[in-house]
Amino acid sequence: MLVERVLSRPEQLFEKIDQATGIGLEIGALDNPCALRSVGKVYYADYCSTDNLRRNHQHTPTVNVQNIVDVDFITDGGPLARVVPNNLRFDYVIASHVIEHVPDIISWLCDVGDVLRKGGVLSLIIPNKEKTFDSRRSVSEEKDFYGAFIQKQTRPSPTQVFDSFRWHEREGKLVHTLDYAIDKAMQSVNDYVDCHCWVFTPQTFFHEIGMMAYTGRIPFKLDVVTLTPRDEIDMFARLIRV
Repeated sequence: MLVERVLSRPEQLFEKIDQATGIGLEIGALDNPCALRSVGKVYYADYCSTDNLRRNHQHTPTVNVQNIVDVDFITDGGPLARVVPNNLRFDYVIASHVIEHVPDIISWLCDVGDVLRKGGVLSLIIPNKEKTFDSRRSVSEEKDFYGAFIQKQTRPSPTQVFDSFRWHEREGKLVHTLDYAIDKAMQSVNDYVDCHCWVFTPQTFFHEIGMMAYTGRIPFKLDVVTLTPRDEIDMFARLIRV
């Protein structure tokens, strides 16, 4: 369903999730986790260790490095199923502002499905491109998702990097020059350059991810996608493991 959001942000994120009795995983929590260990049993996963996250973000003004969570599972950019024990499967997975960064969205969703029990919930917070610095970018389409999947991308492609930096907008103006966007894209040939690989509106997320689920490409059914309230930038999406 594509619906107006009437719940608060926490209520929407944890709808159909029982934190007190369930076992959860949050991906990319950094210094501001949504799922708290004071509420229930939750593990944290990230691409590197807590110490490395603190070093990497020591000059990031929006991150309080002392509040970065203790990471349980270090993926190093690889699949979760490689680092999560076979005897541990989660009742829910939380990921806020993560899915737009993953280079291969189909493989990532399948990977998350591998560590969720059947009937488990994947709850996502995703930026609505119309409300963010991605507003000038074209929405991601089926050809883009399957191109990344077929190539088994493990880092953002030069095309994704170029598009992200070329059309990055602040206060109605482009932030970067064309040459800068080209330089970042060239850098991404050999290095991991973080960017928004994917851009969605609520309608396009509902259609594109819903179609992946309908065709069985991902092990989920798409349960709900929320529209973005007037003064916010995010949509919420809930997928159920099948």
